[in-house]
Amino acid sequence: MIRPELRAFDFSDVDPKTGRGLDDPEYFGTPMLCLVAPSDAPRSLQGHPVGEWFDVFACTPKWLAENMPERGYLWGQHMLIVPRWDEALLERAVEDLLGHVAAHAERLAGDADKVDWGLISEMLSRVTQWEYGGHNPLLPNWE
Repeated sequence: MIRPELRAFDFSDVDPKTGRGLDDPEYFGTPMLCLVAPSDAPRSLQGHPVGEWFDVFACTPKWLAENMPERGYLWGQHMLIVPRWDEALLERAVEDLLGHVAAHAERLAGDADKVDWGLISEMLSRVTQWEYGGHNPLLPNWE
């Protein structure tokens, strides 16, 4: 069975190990970039990590409350909300999502051997912003 594997994650505004860039661990909002690949894929190819990027916006309820639009609501697609900055918690949230997606894909396919990366990545793209989201290989290349 193909299982999704978290290969790396990165934050554009915060050092994940030290929390550098944060004034208050209970107040942050930052893009979180997750490199995910099939567990049987090589770790790197010609020195570059193998995988596809799935992104979310990680934030705290405090950040969300203080950045609420004047209209009083905000749609939460591609968001992960945590109580405070905690690298282990953020990583666990992604790992839990990957496990949930793998189990759900197996139920949908009816057989673990019928699960392919296309199904996994499509399911992940419903919760995260997939780098290939919206890509349709059947459309002509207009470049």
